[in-house]
Amino acid sequence: YGVWLAAVFCCIGGFFALFPLATSTLFGPKNMGCNYGVVFLGVAVSELLGSLALQCVLARRPIAVTCETLAVLSCCSILLASQLMPAERNQAGEKLVEASFTKTKVTYGGTSHMSKAK
Repeated sequence: YGVWLAAVFCCIGGFFALFPLATSTLFGPKNMGCNYGVVFLGVAVSELLGSLALQCVLARRPIAVTCETLAVLSCCSILLASQLMPAERNQAGEKLVEASFTKTKVTYGGTSHMSKAK
């Protein structure tokens, strides 16, 4: 039980570690706080509604139906995630904004500017 619990919390930790970077990469650094707030609000709402829906389903159906429903929803989320738009690129094929944990590269009119995190 302890090993599985640790694995679940490692996945949750990875989620919280990677989502700010993914949000910045997909939507850009402008309004990063607001964009991440909306993404995180979506997570909070889905957790609340999901737990309420799960209680309703478990009261009427066996656990196997719940697992099958969650598997279908997971496949739908994979399909939706695969449809995300790629990062915007300039004519040279470089990303206009490239974010990582250690450096940020922003290109203005063909001139690259590098800044390192301290």
